[in-house]
Amino acid sequence: MSVAILKKEIKSKEMRNLYIFFGEERFLIDYYIKIIKEIIIEPEVNISVFRQPFNLDEFVKEIQTVPLLSDKKLLLVYDVDLDIEFLEMIPEYCIVILIFDEKPKIKNKSFELINKNGLNSLVVEYKKQSKIALNKWIIKYLESFNKSILQEDEKNAEYIIEVCNRSMYLIKNELDKLICFCHNKDYISYKDISELLPQNTNLSIFEFSNSILSQDKNRFSNFIKSLSNFQKLGPEMLSYIYSFLYDLLIVKIYAKDLEKIKKIIKPNKHFLISRLLALSPKIELNKLREYMKLIEKVEEISRYSYVDINMLIQSYLLLLSTNML
Repeated sequence: MSVAILKKEIKSKEMRNLYIFFGEERFLIDYYIKIIKEIIIEPEVNISVFRQPFNLDEFVKEIQTVPLLSDKKLLLVYDVDLDIEFLEMIPEYCIVILIFDEKPKIKNKSFELINKNGLNSLVVEYKKQSKIALNKWIIKYLESFNKSILQEDEKNAEYIIEVCNRSMYLIKNELDKLICFCHNKDYISYKDISELLPQNTNLSIFEFSNSILSQDKNRFSNFIKSLSNFQKLGPEMLSYIYSFLYDLLIVKIYAKDLEKIKKIIKPNKHFLISRLLALSPKIELNKLREYMKLIEKVEEISRYSYVDINMLIQSYLLLLSTNML
């Protein structure tokens, strides 16, 4: 709702004096700051940025200085918890945006008093976008370069979204690579994606979880073969497998308490819960715990330079697949 209000205010150019931006999706935070800069604030001299270590005297001096050749000036303040008395000092010609990564950082007395003190402010949370929203955004972004992504293969957009953990910055980076890679083509296929990113461990992580959750032996077999493309899989793969098993363990233990599961499993993996619930009855609890202990041993062994880590992980995954597929 707050994002919709912000859009209207930008369009009408009727901006508030104070905004608080926070959330996981940094791409959107930066996007709306860019829009405000371009539409509301001219020239560039009317934009000031404050970070840690924060200079309060400079901040006060800046808000007390009128804008140059403009009606407004913009102050961007990153990760600074200002007292309410300084927020009350903001004049009409100033737009101050306080930017935070996480919500807990703005849960204090100062910010609780913002609305009570009648300050002209708006708090906007930028959450990670849904798969549906990201799918639409990917299509729109590619269309701006006269490209399209083949939709008959449902893995295409989903593949990119999952690999990038729904991060719009990471997705944009991958799309930019694909646009260059497919410069002489009108569309982007699954083959293009896999050819462009053969060394991306995240792609294998995505394929690992999906082959297990889909209970597809052929897909898992192809996944095992694909690991030979990597010079070294590294700790990322081991960490993800352990995380996957941990989530599966939580779902199995609290199968009848969905709310409990959602509290324990990270929000960005909630979309997997239904599939984990379907898989969990097929695996014994003690076996699952054994696999988790084994991955700890694999991780410990992998620290020795004379061990073939790829072969070690492949052997472990084959053992895992015999009881999961």
